[in-house]
Amino acid sequence: MNIELSKLRHACLIALAGGALGVGSVAVANDQYGAQQQQQPQMEVEEAHLDQFAEAFLAVQEIQVEASEELQGAGDEAEAQDVQRRAQEDMVEAVLETGLSVEEYNQIAQLMNSDPEVRDGIMERINGGAQQW
Repeated sequence: MNIELSKLRHACLIALAGGALGVGSVAVANDQYGAQQQQQPQMEVEEAHLDQFAEAFLAVQEIQVEASEELQGAGDEAEAQDVQRRAQEDMVEAVLETGLSVEEYNQIAQLMNSDPEVRDGIMERINGGAQQW
């Protein structure tokens, strides 16, 4: 495998594992580099949106896992880019199918990273409600 393809696969895996849809870069920067989180105004999130987010989050994670596996088998740079493009499209579609916009999803994800109460509520939904979807 050539070095450029290896670098592309690595970058794609980081992007996918970080939580695409624009959220990954925030989470990676805060976790990996210890950057302090900026104080953001508290946002009220409706319970229904938390339910939708939990459903979308699980779907996005599943797509990320599948795409990561596909990237391992990509034969060249073009194929790896195609896998990443399709995964991004599938993640957007999964979010929209829950009734959230991508912007709403990203806002809740950022709030989840900064507000332990919201994070706990989402984790309860994910751990307890995964069977209902």
